[in-house]
Amino acid sequence: MHLAALALCLALGSSAAAATPTGAASPTEVVAMVSGVPITLQDLRQEYEVMGAREGDAKVRDQALGRIIARRLMAAKARERGLDKSPIFLSSLRRGEESLLEQGYQSSIAEAVAAPSATEVQAYVAAHPEKFAQRRIMLINQVVATPANSDFERFKPLNTLAEIKHLFDVEKTPYQEGVATLDTLTASPQLLKSTAALPENEVFVVQGQAKSMIFNQIAKSTATPLVGSAATTYAEGALRQERTQEAVRAAVDALGKAATIRYSAGYEPAAAERPK
Repeated sequence: MHLAALALCLALGSSAAAATPTGAASPTEVVAMVSGVPITLQDLRQEYEVMGAREGDAKVRDQALGRIIARRLMAAKARERGLDKSPIFLSSLRRGEESLLEQGYQSSIAEAVAAPSATEVQAYVAAHPEKFAQRRIMLINQVVATPANSDFERFKPLNTLAEIKHLFDVEKTPYQEGVATLDTLTASPQLLKSTAALPENEVFVVQGQAKSMIFNQIAKSTATPLVGSAATTYAEGALRQERTQEAVRAAVDALGKAATIRYSAGYEPAAAERPK
């Protein structure tokens, strides 16, 4: 049995945006008033985005406005009770404001990242055959459990999911069975490396949330090449994302070096281990 470290990668994504008709009114247009406080068209459109809905449906509009109005009314009552002065609220408010500004700053960095050239895109495709010409989609049977004894060594003699389930039945450890898919196009390099050399039907383990363990067995692997314009489009997006992440990391490092940061006793960061 093999232990595979599952690396979670953040991908750039977007929610379903509200459609904006041609000639639409100004975002500052007032669509309703709640106790003298306006709700603007921009407020309504942001609510559509949170809902994953599109503009234009009267029922969706009414639902979105209802959500905003209810939130405004409850927020006003909370202020009357002084809840907006609590340490928890003030900390959450500051965090929310900082998160929005952080996102805005990262977006400005992303806009400044140069688009990859056609040569760079093709080089990326050639350097990652597992994502393109040799792409595979695997059907995986899974057993998920949180055993009291999670010492990995004791699972090594077990070679099938049936043996693992039998062990959990004997120990009276609850578990869940499921089926998942693994697409080499989007899987982490660490996981691909760990599974590439596995013998047929070999069980491998990844760490789940908290202390859960996910036992996996590849049931089927189907070749699904990504070629042509689809490969080019994906590769260009992936390169843009990688370069944006690198630019953001570089910006954060530079900001950290320029800032004066002092830690209270006991909160100093652990010393980084020197490379051997």
